[in-house]
Formats: sequence, C-alpha cells, structure tokens
Amino acid sequence: MVVTRSHKTFNDDEPFVSDEIKAKKDLIINKQEESESDSEDEAPEEESISDSKKNALARQKAEEELLKQKRAAAKAKHREVEEKRKITKLEKELKELEKKRKELEGISEDLPEELPEDLLEDIDLDKPAPSKIVFNNEEEEEKIQKANKRKNRQERLQKLRELKGKTEKQVSGGIHVKVLGDNKKTTNFSSKDIATKKDQWLMRKRIRRE
Repeated sequence: MVVTRSHKTFNDDEPFVSDEIKAKKDLIINKQEESESDSEDEAPEEESISDSKKNALARQKAEEELLKQKRAAAKAKHREVEEKRKITKLEKELKELEKKRKELEGISEDLPEELPEDLLEDIDLDKPAPSKIVFNNEEEEEKIQKANKRKNRQERLQKLRELKGKTEKQVSGGIHVKVLGDNKKTTNFSSKDIATKKDQWLMRKRIRRE
C-alpha cells in the first residue's frame, strides 16, 4: 500500500494563497486583537481617573459647605453672646434704678408721723422767744428818738418834693404853671367873707367918692 501525504486540493474557483501570506494575515489579526485588548484596558483606567476627580470635587464641596455652616454657627453664637452681654448690662442698670427708687421711697416711709417723746423732752419749752431789745440808758434812747425824728423829717421833705413835682407843669415857651391841688394850707373863703373884703376894698381912704 502506498502512503501518500495529505494535501489540500484547490478547486479552480478558490484562489491560491501561500503559507507566507497566511502567516502575515494571522500576524495582523493578532496585532489588531492586542490593540483592541489594550484599548479595552486603557478605558477602565480613564474611567477610574474621572471617577476619582469627581469624588475629590464632591468631597471638597462637602468640606466647603461644612466650613460655611460652622462659620454661620460661630457668627450666630457671637451675636447671641453679644445680645446676652447687652441684656445683662441693661438688667444691671435696671436693678440700680430700682434700688435708688426704693431708697427714695424708703426716706418718706421712714419719717415718723410724730416726734419721739425723748426728743420732745430735750426741747426747752421754757426758753423765752427773742423779743425787742430795750435800752435802759436814757442817752441811747434820746439818740434813737432824734434819729427817728430826723428820718421822719426827711421823709416829709421827700413827699413835699414829689408833690411839688406833680403840681408843676411845664408849658411851651418855658413858662411854669402851678396847678392848685388838694392842699391843706389852701384857705377856703365863704361868699360873706368875700363881700366884706370887697366893701373894705371899695371904702378905703384913697378912693375918691363923688
């Protein structure tokens, strides 16, 4: 029996492909597969970097928000402390005013309606009240009387001057006219006295009678 090598027969319709071409083709296919696998390996790495960046940004934003909240809380606490300090100060001032008011009210309340008896006993009721000083010396009394007379005389003169100033009126042209006023020294004549004076005046010796 004759052993023959197996070999592929090619039909007339199939093109002839050498072994070298097949090897090159396989090499190209392998490189393509490797490149695809490399690209597949790089894609998860890029995705992991992007996720890390996003996570870092999220953490940073969260920290910023936390710091903002802490700052707001600190400001609120500071305002609260300031308000408490102001309230404490006002309450202290109010207490001082109330204390002063109570002290003033206590002054009127502490005064007794009646004086105590021991204080009344200390008062000397027999002590005479201050009276007018009387001089026993006659010379002193005489001096006082003269001084009083001099004072009364000056007062009368002053009144007369004032009365004279009232009764005199200055008229245009520099003429002074005296107006008769109510004066006690003015003599009031009756009609009978006037007639008698008239007769005496007419019957005097110097008049020539016909």
